[in-house]
Amino acid sequence: MPLWVPITLVAALFQTWRTALQQRLRGRLSVGTAGFVRYLYAVPVGLFLLLAFRAVSGA
Repeated sequence: MPLWVPITLVAALFQTWRTALQQRLRGRLSVGTAGFVRYLYAVPVGLFLLLAFRAVSGA
């Protein structure tokens, strides 16, 4: 199985989780604040994925 298949499935899972979280937050916060929180949560995940990619690729 090519590597892109599991990566795509995991990305879809995270997208679904992020959308569900934002929908819950929109009931309590403004749209702008909910978007900010969504991106704030994405920073550690993005850094982890970058470090994992660099470790796997040897860069």
